Amino acid sequence: MLSAKWNEREEKIPSLGVLSGYCDNSHTCEQIELIEVKILGLLNWQLKCVLPVDFVNTYVDQGIVLKDDTLDGHKNIDKHPHAQAYIKKFAMFFLDLIAQGVYNYTFFLFLSTQKKSFCSKYVYISCKTKIKIKSQLIQMKPLLAKKKNDNKEINNCFKVLFSKFVFLYIWVHRLFVLAFSIFNHCIGSCSGLSTCVAHPAFLA
Repeated sequence: MLSAKWNEREEKIPSLGVLSGYCDNSHTCEQIELIEVKILGLLNWQLKCVLPVDFVNTYVDQGIVLKDDTLDGHKNIDKHPHAQAYIKKFAMFFLDLIAQGVYNYTFFLFLSTQKKSFCSKYVYISCKTKIKIKSQLIQMKPLLAKKKNDNKEINNCFKVLFSKFVFLYIWVHRLFVLAFSIFNHCIGSCSGLSTCVAHPAFLA
């Protein structure tokens, strides 16, 4: 309800009666209002919290796979029918894990927009790095900051993010192997991405 009120258009926000129905009428409208006020109190009534996922969508819209990207020596992967969708899912999945499982609401609430933008860039770059995609986007790293101190801040952000990325990867290793095996089976005839799915980097 709170999320809908903040992010959705008014006509899409469910009424308290409808929300009560979704809960099988286990909570009255009055109880839902009290819960809402309690949650807002815990958040200090601060709802303006932008997550890295909001920034990553920008890069997704611009095209995850660039013309100069290569995958294990394969070129023109930007023309592959499954490449965009596959890498988008991979990047967004890791971003979702990082946003929900590592950092908390307070972290993002007080983090500047600039830092969150850096964070989103490195989620994207980390995903490409893990699946051995060589991209000119990685060369953007030194250009993201004009001042030396800013560059140090970016590097620290990258180190923290990538360490969490690797940590989470280890914990969900079996899930990934299963998911990629299924994906590999479904598009086995597509040599470029099949190489990607079976790449040793996924089994590390």
